[in-house]
Amino acid sequence: DIAVVHKGGVEGTKMLALGGRAFTKRLADKLGKSFEDAERVKLKYSADRLSPEAMVKIKELFEGDVRVWLSGVELALSEFRGIDLLPSKIFLCGGGSLLPGIKEALLSPHWVENLPFARQPKVSYIEPSNVRDVVDKTGKLKEASDITPMTLANVAIELAGEEGVVSKILRSVVGVIQT
Repeated sequence: DIAVVHKGGVEGTKMLALGGRAFTKRLADKLGKSFEDAERVKLKYSADRLSPEAMVKIKELFEGDVRVWLSGVELALSEFRGIDLLPSKIFLCGGGSLLPGIKEALLSPHWVENLPFARQPKVSYIEPSNVRDVVDKTGKLKEASDITPMTLANVAIELAGEEGVVSKILRSVVGVIQT
């Protein structure tokens, strides 16, 4: 997902259909592995815990997908109308963002040439400590892949303060359970 935040507000969001699962599927297809086994290999690749030969092989497998992903990011950002300049910071989250090649692709200068950036954007990862109102007392939330569930918890915390919303959600859940 791509969200453009401008002057403290969300200008809009776009969704790309090419995320971590697409990379896992590519591995499963090319290596003849089950999806689950391919996911394990992908996670090891992201953590640089494969042999140098395997790292090179998987990097080559993913190069085309990374280019397609970057083109999708470029297209999505070009569709934001009414913004004179795009923000100069790009924050990544989610397990797929840890794949070698993703951050590097965003750091490359060529893809921003046709977009309204004042300068080359800085790219960094959202850390669990950046998610407000969610405190990890377990110390287990450390990865970029933990951000999505943490932000969903944050939304739930915000909604919990709105009794009408919580009541509607509970009624909906009870209705589903009863059917």
